[in-house]
Amino acid sequence: MAGGSDVATPESVGRQQFDELLDPSFDATHYAHELVRRRDTSLELKADKISSIMNDLCTTRDALDARLRATVLGTHEQILEQVLGVASVDVTLEQVEDQVREIKQYMHALRTKIRVPYEQALEYTNQARNLQLATQHVRATSKFMQLVRRLGVQIPEGEGRPDYALAALTLVDIERLVASSDLCGIDVVDRALAMEVAPRRQQTMDEANEMLIGGMRRQHQSDVGSGLQILFNLGVISNAVDTRIQASITALHTLVAGRIDPRALHAGVREHNARATAIDGRDMVGIDSILWTRLEDMIDAVLSSGLEVRVLERVLQRKRDVLRVDARTDGMRVDASYLDVVAAQLGNRVLALWWALAVDTITAEIRSACDESSVVRQILTNSYPRLVQLFLPRLEPLLAARLGGVISVRNAESSVASVLAADGEIGYASDFDLAQSPNVQYSDWGMRVLWTRLLSVFEAEYVSKAASRMDDSVTRCFPAPPPAGLVDAQSTWSQRHNTKRDELTAVNTVPNRKLVASVVRSVGTELEMAKSDARLCAMVARAAARAIASFVAVTKDQLASVMSNPQVVDPCAASAHPLTRSVIGLINCVEALRVGVAELCQPNEQPLTASAQAVLCTCRDELQTFIDAQSDVLLSAADRAISSALLDVEDSSLWSRAEHALQWLQTQVLEPLDARPSRRIHLMTDSYLTLFVHTVCATMPLTEATKLRLASELPQLEFACSQAASTVGVRVTGDAYKSVRQMRPLLFMSACDLAQVLGDKSAEWSSVPELDLLNHVVCRVATEGAGVVPHELLECSRREWLGCVAGSAFVESTSVCRNSEMQQLWDTRDLSVSCRAVIHECLNRMLKHKLADDLSKPQSALRESACRSLITEAQSTFLEFNFVPTKLQTQKFVSHVGDKGDIISSSTDPLWIRTTLPTSRAVLVPTVYTQWQNPRMLPILWTWPVVIEKLVGGADLMTAGLVVPKSGLPVLTKGSLVAVCAHGEMAARAVGVMAVDTREIREVVGAKGKVVLVVHTYKDWLWEAGSKDEPPEIPVDSVEEAGVEESAAVEDTTAGVDTTDAIEGAIEELSVQDAAESESTAAVHVTPAEMDALLMTSLKQVMATVLDEKHTGEQLPIAASTLFSTYMLPNAPRNAELDIKKSSYKKLAKFLKAMEKHGLLGLKDIRGETHIKSLNWKHADLSTYTPYAKAKRVEKAEGAPAVKTQKGNMIGLEELLRVPPALRPLFDDVNGEPESGYMTRQQARSVLETYIKKHNLVDTRNPRNIRVDHLVCDGLLTKDEIAKLTFYPRDKLQQRLQDRMTLCTRLTIPGSPSVVRQGRPPFVDILCEKKMGNKVVTRAIGLEVYGVDPAMLAKELRVACASSTSVDPIPGKKTVTVLVQGHQVKIMTKLLHARGLPADLLKVTDKSGKSKK
Repeated sequence: MAGGSDVATPESVGRQQFDELLDPSFDATHYAHELVRRRDTSLELKADKISSIMNDLCTTRDALDARLRATVLGTHEQILEQVLGVASVDVTLEQVEDQVREIKQYMHALRTKIRVPYEQALEYTNQARNLQLATQHVRATSKFMQLVRRLGVQIPEGEGRPDYALAALTLVDIERLVASSDLCGIDVVDRALAMEVAPRRQQTMDEANEMLIGGMRRQHQSDVGSGLQILFNLGVISNAVDTRIQASITALHTLVAGRIDPRALHAGVREHNARATAIDGRDMVGIDSILWTRLEDMIDAVLSSGLEVRVLERVLQRKRDVLRVDARTDGMRVDASYLDVVAAQLGNRVLALWWALAVDTITAEIRSACDESSVVRQILTNSYPRLVQLFLPRLEPLLAARLGGVISVRNAESSVASVLAADGEIGYASDFDLAQSPNVQYSDWGMRVLWTRLLSVFEAEYVSKAASRMDDSVTRCFPAPPPAGLVDAQSTWSQRHNTKRDELTAVNTVPNRKLVASVVRSVGTELEMAKSDARLCAMVARAAARAIASFVAVTKDQLASVMSNPQVVDPCAASAHPLTRSVIGLINCVEALRVGVAELCQPNEQPLTASAQAVLCTCRDELQTFIDAQSDVLLSAADRAISSALLDVEDSSLWSRAEHALQWLQTQVLEPLDARPSRRIHLMTDSYLTLFVHTVCATMPLTEATKLRLASELPQLEFACSQAASTVGVRVTGDAYKSVRQMRPLLFMSACDLAQVLGDKSAEWSSVPELDLLNHVVCRVATEGAGVVPHELLECSRREWLGCVAGSAFVESTSVCRNSEMQQLWDTRDLSVSCRAVIHECLNRMLKHKLADDLSKPQSALRESACRSLITEAQSTFLEFNFVPTKLQTQKFVSHVGDKGDIISSSTDPLWIRTTLPTSRAVLVPTVYTQWQNPRMLPILWTWPVVIEKLVGGADLMTAGLVVPKSGLPVLTKGSLVAVCAHGEMAARAVGVMAVDTREIREVVGAKGKVVLVVHTYKDWLWEAGSKDEPPEIPVDSVEEAGVEESAAVEDTTAGVDTTDAIEGAIEELSVQDAAESESTAAVHVTPAEMDALLMTSLKQVMATVLDEKHTGEQLPIAASTLFSTYMLPNAPRNAELDIKKSSYKKLAKFLKAMEKHGLLGLKDIRGETHIKSLNWKHADLSTYTPYAKAKRVEKAEGAPAVKTQKGNMIGLEELLRVPPALRPLFDDVNGEPESGYMTRQQARSVLETYIKKHNLVDTRNPRNIRVDHLVCDGLLTKDEIAKLTFYPRDKLQQRLQDRMTLCTRLTIPGSPSVVRQGRPPFVDILCEKKMGNKVVTRAIGLEVYGVDPAMLAKELRVACASSTSVDPIPGKKTVTVLVQGHQVKIMTKLLHARGLPADLLKVTDKSGKSKK
C-alpha cells in the first residue's frame, strides 16, 4: 500500500488517539477532512491515497471497538461487586433508623416527667420578682417623700431662713433617685415633682446665680464661695462658670465695639474741637489724643471685667469638698479643688479662658480700625512703647503670674508655645521683663498670649522703623562716591593748585566726627524709648548692633582700599604718605563710635535691660577688637622696621633707620591716634631695648670705635623709646631699661672683668639678662684672642643668631649643628635653654682650649726640693699616701669665676691643686687621678649614681643624697677634704670640702642643706686636661666593708632622687652654683633674701603647673589671699614653709606689686581688695623655668590640734524643760518630776497625759477637749480663762504647759562633762565690717563658751587666710574677740564647724557690702 509508511498502525495508536475519538464532541467528517489535509495538501487527490486513508479509518475503528469491548468486560465484575456493597449498606441504615426511633420515644417520656415541676418553679420565680419590684418601688417612693419633706424644711415657704447649700444636695439626691428608680407615673411622685421640687430647684439656681454675680461684682469672696458651693452641690458648676465667662465676654464686646472705629474717632475729634474755647487752640486735640483716650477706656473695662473673673478663679481654687469630690468628678483625686473640676471639663483655667477671649475681642477691634485707617496703624506703630505701657501696669493684676494672674494648664501652654515657636531671634527667656511692671514677664502665659495675638505685629514694624532710622544715620557718614565729572574736576583743580590727588582722597575718605556722633545719638535715642520693655530693648539693641556692624564693614573696606598702597604704612619711606592720616582718621571714627557705645553700656538712673546691655557690650568688644587689629597693622609695620634695623649688627646705619622708624611711629601713628595702645607700646619699647642689648652683646669684633658708637647710641635709643612711650602715657621702666643703662659701663670692661661680673652677679648688674651677658663675654673673649663664637658653631649668620636669642627660631631644619654633641645641646623644647647651652659650650671650648695649651707647654718645672716638700706635706696630710710621682710641673690658673691657684701635674695627668677653698685657707687638693692611685688617702662619702651625674654637672652634694653605711658616717669636721664615690665603689668621682660636721647630720631622709662643696669632679676641665682615663674598678670588699641598711637604702634612694630633681631645676637658674645654694636653704633660719626667692619660686611653680595658660582664663581675676593660701602655700618647695613676714616685702600686697613690676602678673583693685587680673605666661623667667616635683605635705603646722569633723566629735545640744513652782503640784500628783529636775518635751507631754487619764478629764462628747480642774487652772490658765472656760483643747493645753516651764539647754563638749544652762545656747557671733575706709575685718565673739581656744583659732586663720590676726579682750566683758583681716566669713565658719560647732550656733552678720569668699 502506497504511503503505508505514513499511516499509523493499530499498535502505534495510543491512548491519546482513543481519547480523542471517544470525546463526545468528536466529528467524524471533520476528522476525515483534517486527516486528508494533513496527508496531502495538493489540489489533485489521487484515488489510491483516498483508498489508503479509508483503510486507515477502518483499521482504527476496529481497534477502537476491540478496546471498548475489552473495557466493558473488565469493569462488569467491579460494578457487580459495588452493587452488592450498596445492598449491605441499605440493611445497616434500616437498623440505625430503628434505634433512633427508640431513642426518640425515651426522650419524649423523659420530657413529660420534667416539664411540670419546671413550669411551677418558673411561675413561683416570676411572682417573687414582681413582689421585689413592688417592694423597691414602695421604698423608693418612701425615700422620695422623705427627701421632699427634707427639701421643704431646708427651703421653707414661710419666713424661715433657707439653707440652699444643703437643699442643693437634697435636690441632687432626688434627681438621682428618680433617675435610678422608675417612679414616673406614680401620682404622688409626679405631683411632688411638679409642685415642690421644681419650684425649689429653680429658686436655688436663681439664688446661687445671684450670689455669684453679686459677689463677683462686689469682689466679695464669701458670696462667690456660697454661690459656687450651691452650684457644685447641684453638679452644674462647670456649666455655670462657662456661662459667666461667656456673659462677661459679651458685656466686654458690647463696651469696646466701635470705640476706636476711624469714623467714630473723627467724630469725636470734631465734637471735642467744637467745644474748644481757647483762642490759640490749646484745648484742641487730634485723632491720636482721642484714640489713646478711648484705648485707655477699653483697658479699664477689660481690667474691671478681669478682676471679677479673677475673684471667681481664686474662690474656685480655694474651695474644696473632700467628702463628695470623688463622686462628682468621676474618680478625680480626693483633694481636688473646684478649679480642678472646672478646668478638667472646660479644658483650661477660668481666667485663662476668659483672657484668651478678651484678647481676641480687643485684637479684633484694633485690627479692624487699623485695616480701615492707615493713620490709626501708624499711630500705634510709632508709639508702640506707649501701647505696651497702656496695658501695663494697668493689667498687672491680671497678667502677673506671681500675683495670681493668668495661669494656664499644661496643654494650653504647649499649644501657645507652638504658636510662639515662630519667633527665632528673641526667645522667651525669664529675664525679658518690663520696667514699668517688674512682676510681669514675657514668659507669663497671659503676656505671651497678648503679645502673640496683638502686640507682635506692631513690635515688628516698630523695630523695623527703628533699624531704618539707625541705618540712615550710618549711611549719612559714608556718602555715595562723587560722579565721574566731579572726580575729573578735582583732578584738574589739584593739578592747577599743585595739590596731590592723595590729599584730596584723604579728605574725602574720613567721615565727619559730627556724623559719627549722630550715629551714637540715634542708637541712644532708640534704646531710651524702648528700655521700658526688655524684649523690645533687646531687639532694638540687635538692630543697633547690625547698624554698627555695617559702619565697621564700610570702614574696613575703605581701610583696605587705602592700605592697598604699600607706601601708606611704610615707616622707612623718606616722607610720610598723606593717606596715613586717613587710616588714622578712620580708626579714630571707629574709636569715637566705641566710646559712645561704651557710654551707653554704663549704668545710669534707669539702666538698660540685661539683654540689651549684653548686646551692646558685645558690640563694644567687637569695635575694640577691630580698633586693635587695625592699629596693630600700623604698629606691626613700625615694629618690623625698627626690629629689622636693630638686628643688622654689621650695618653702621642701623641707628639712623631705627630712629626714622621710631619718629614715624610717634608722629604719624601715636600722636594722632585717639586709641591708646599703652600695653602694646610698652612691650614694643621693652623689646627694642632688649633687642638692642642683644645686638650690643653679640657685636664682634668690638673695637674702640665700635664701643664709642654703641655707647652713644644706647642713650639715644633710650630717649627715643621714652618719647614714643610718653605719647600714650607709658613710662619706660623695668629690667630692659635698666639693662640698657647698665650696658654702657660693660662695654669698656675687659674679658677678665666681665668673667668676674658673671661669677659675682651682684645687684649692680642684676638687670642684664644672663643670656646676653654670657653672649657678651664669649664675644669679648673671642675678640681678645682666637676663639669661636656661637653662630659659628651653628650654620647661621649673626642676624639669625640674634633672632634666635630674641626668641624666634631662625631655621626650620631639625639638624642645625656641625657636630652631634652640639646637636644634643640644641635639641630641646625651650629655645632659650638651647641658646644658653650653645653659649656655655662655646665658653667652655674657649677656656678648655686655652687651658690645654697652657698644660701642654708648662711654664716651669717644680724643683726637687719643692717636690720633696710637696710629698712630705701630702704624706702628713692624707691617709696612706704611697704614690711618689717624679718630674712634676706647676702652672698658674684663673678659673672662669675668678678663683686663682696652682696646678701641679705629672707628665700625663694633673695631680694636685693648691687653691683657696670656701674655708678661706690655701690647701692642697688631690685630683681624681691621685685618689685613684691612693683610694684611702681621703675619707669617703658614698652617694647614688644618679647623684654623681649631677655632681659632674656642677652641683654640690646635698645631705639627702648621702648613703649611710651600717657603721655610720665617718667623723668629719667642717672644712675637711673628702672624696665622693658611687655606692659600691672606691674610685672617687668628686673631691670636695665638708660644708658641715657629720655629727650634725642626724638623719638623711628629708634632710636639707649641703654636705660637701665640690671642688673637682670626674669629666670636668681639669680631668679633660689629663689622660681622660675612666675610673678604675676598686671593689669595696678589698678595702672596706660598706654595707648599707636595707631600709635606709630605700629611703635614701628616694631622697637622692628628690635632691637630683631639685638640682636639675636649679641648673637652669642664673648659674649652677647660685641655684644649688638657693636649694640648700636652712630650715631653722631663713634670711629675707632666701624667703624672697622661695616666694618667687612658688609663684613660678603655680603659674607653670596649676594656673596654666590653658585652664585659667575663666578663674581670673583671683583674690590675692586666695592665690597665696590656695595655690602658693601647697606648691612651695619641699620642706619649705612660706611666711610673707619673713621676707623683705613684709606684706603680700607689696610682694604682688613687685611681681607686677617684674612683669609676671597684673593687678587690679576690686572694692578695695587686691586681685590678680592677668598672668604673663610668656615671661622670660617662665620660659627658662622647669617645675619641680610636688612634695606631699603631710606635716601639720606646729601646735595645730588634730580636729576631727565626725559627728561623734560635734558639740551636743539638748533642749530641756524645768518644772516651775506653779506647776509642781500637778507634777507631784503623778510623780512626774525626775530627780535631776530636767525633762524633755516628750516627757512633759507624757506627764500631762498621765494626769488627764488619772483624773478622767477627757470630754466624752469631744475627746479633743479636756475638762479643767483646780490644778490645771492654777498652773496653766489665766484668771479670765478660769472664769469663762470649762473645757480646753488638748493640743493647746500641751503647748501651754511647755510654754509655762523653764527652758534650759544641756551643752556637751567632747572631752568635758555636760553642763545645763538656763535659756537657749548663746550664739557665736561672726561679724564682717569695714574699718578705716575700705579695710574689711572679720571678728568672732563668744568662743569660750564652747571650749574653743581663741589663740589657736587665730593661728589657724592666719595660715588659712594668709592674713594677719589678733586676739583682743572686749572691755567690760569676760570674753575676747578673734580678728582677721579681710572678708573671711566662709573660712572662719569652716574652721569652727571643724571644731564641732554646728551651723545653728553661728550667727553671721555681714556689714561690709562685699560678696562672700
